[in-house]
Amino acid sequence: MSNTILVTGATGNVGSQVVQQLIASGITPRVAVRSMNKAESLKKSGAEPVEMDLDRPETVLPAFTGVDKVFLVSPFVPQYG
Repeated sequence: MSNTILVTGATGNVGSQVVQQLIASGITPRVAVRSMNKAESLKKSGAEPVEMDLDRPETVLPAFTGVDKVFLVSPFVPQYG
């Protein structure tokens, strides 16, 4: 098993800490970013950036391909009635 872990929200407060801990543990996490413009610092830190935007469904399947585990960070969104 490759142990590929996809981290969403990797540029936020929680996700960035998860990415740092995974890298410190010797794991190269795959990090989902909405824009590859934000990916350079994550790449330099040892992560594998992949573009994924839930508003663009065509980006989701490639981001999840080969993934064994997911750390999902989602923003609080009020329920709509």
